[in-house]
Amino acid sequence: MNRLVPVKGDSIAPSVLEYNLIHKYMYRSFNDSTVVIDNATKNIFNIFRIQFSKLILFYKNNGNKSKAKEIFDFMQEKLPEWRFTGKENEFLNELTK
Repeated sequence: MNRLVPVKGDSIAPSVLEYNLIHKYMYRSFNDSTVVIDNATKNIFNIFRIQFSKLILFYKNNGNKSKAKEIFDFMQEKLPEWRFTGKENEFLNELTK
């Protein structure tokens, strides 16, 4: 059983998350419109987008808007909006404010 405990500081390790999302994980063929992606794979990639959004919001909230935009642009290149439904893209509005 897990339990929540208060922890001071950031809820993410931004340098580790950024390294993993940008350098470690691969997003092969996801932005290729000729490749058919099943729903299970799309759902996995949507989890990556959630992690990207946490990192983007971290940088925005800490005043580093240029880094936030850099991460956002990378996410859009590797995991483009057109692969997801309108509902799955709703969170993008918050990131681009």
